[in-house]
Amino acid sequence: MSNALESRTKDRQTSRLTSRTHNRKSYPLTINDETSKQRILSALADPYSRRIMSGTTQKPLSALELSEKYEIPKSTTYRRIEELTQSQLLVAVKPSRTKNGKWFEVYRCLVTRIGISSRNGALLIGIANHRQSKYQKCS
Repeated sequence: MSNALESRTKDRQTSRLTSRTHNRKSYPLTINDETSKQRILSALADPYSRRIMSGTTQKPLSALELSEKYEIPKSTTYRRIEELTQSQLLVAVKPSRTKNGKWFEVYRCLVTRIGISSRNGALLIGIANHRQSKYQKCS
């Protein structure tokens, strides 16, 4: 088999593998900043952060709802929410008030998909987000 033919065969195999792995969709945002990469990887490594992210993908929830539903200590819930919002993985979508007049916010996970790969020794993180038009960030 000639080198050109071998190369094309290998490229097709790699292309098929990449397409299957990434479901033929590209990631609209690639993280290049090392600090952001570290925040995202830390969030993914933490079981509480993962519960918060998965719990808010379908329906926005408050910190207290997350704490009760996933049995996370309240202080840890607030700390993880702060970390996730700084990493832009979670966003406050709606401020509300309790019957006692106290303000609280409900949170929604922005991420629909995260891909982690390596190319030429560099770690690549790609993120696909929910459309901002549906869930606007609170000011």
